[in-house]
Amino acid sequence: MDDLLSLKGRIVVVSGAGGGGIGTTVTRLAAQAGATVVAVSRSKENLDEHVTPLAQQGLSVVPV
Repeated sequence: MDDLLSLKGRIVVVSGAGGGGIGTTVTRLAAQAGATVVAVSRSKENLDEHVTPLAQQGLSVVPV
């Protein structure tokens, strides 16, 4: 079952990732499943608040 949900080696683009809600959660879950996540938001401040901590935890997240 773990292989079925694995995203290792995949790149996932999540728009609205910096809002602190569903987009941030999808970003975290995809990164935890092994994907490199391109986290897109209109606000750098929101990315700094919600997405940068995910990268600091060692998850593969690229805030844009």
